[in-house]
Amino acid sequence: MHADDQVGARNEYQLTDKGRALMPVLVTLAQWGEAHTQPQLLGTRLLDAHSLKPLRKVEIVSEDGRVLGVDDVVTQAPAP
Repeated sequence: MHADDQVGARNEYQLTDKGRALMPVLVTLAQWGEAHTQPQLLGTRLLDAHSLKPLRKVEIVSEDGRVLGVDDVVTQAPAP
């Protein structure tokens, strides 16, 4: 019997690069929930692992550093 086949054996989950790339989306959704939920209904909060302080609000920032709002973003179809 292989060690991984033992009853009760556990495998540690390794986050993939795709999962890591999803982090900004998950943080943004969590912050949206915090902003639009009654405080007494909030569950866990995301904190900086080093300082244990709340994360700064996620912002959409242009290449030149300007913070963009919904009216500052447009879509463009790919070139044929």
